[in-house]
Amino acid sequence: MIAIDRFLVRSSDRDAWHSVRSGGVSATRASRIATPAGFKKELVTPDDDWGGNAYTQWGSDTEAAIAGLVKNELGLMPNDWLIASELDPTWFATPDMLSLDHRRIGEIKTTGKDFKTIPKDYMRQIQWQLLVTGAEECVFIWMLRAGDKRDGFYPAWIDPKVRLVERDEEMIEELAGKARAFQDQFGLAA
Repeated sequence: MIAIDRFLVRSSDRDAWHSVRSGGVSATRASRIATPAGFKKELVTPDDDWGGNAYTQWGSDTEAAIAGLVKNELGLMPNDWLIASELDPTWFATPDMLSLDHRRIGEIKTTGKDFKTIPKDYMRQIQWQLLVTGAEECVFIWMLRAGDKRDGFYPAWIDPKVRLVERDEEMIEELAGKARAFQDQFGLAA
């Protein structure tokens, strides 16, 4: 179980959430710094609070409905808490869903194309979230987006697609090593 003091701030308090999150290594940052180019770019323009666009807004607006569709079936509850790692209090994640026993997380994505395999940047985010939360597995949930930004978007399927992702300890170790190196260079170490 994740200790209550590791639940730091809700993403609905956008300013506080971003302020805390920017002071450490989030799942987004962990995914970015996993590549040499991303590592360098993140040192120059760290984890900026990008406001999004029509595509990301539709994803944000749709996420609650998707969570509602899978909540009972998968035993996951919607989550908007920024969670700190037990290993390093400056390692953060905000999984989209969390089981009551905290052994499983859920990650929801909306996309303009179907996935045959989970994209590497999403896989790195998932593995970072598993590291931070200590969860054993992640339910990756995605919904294909149809329509266009001029006329509006809508779900292309009746139900989202779901894939179970197990912990990858090798990837987790690589991400943790990159996070430590980034923290040393950026001065974010705990």
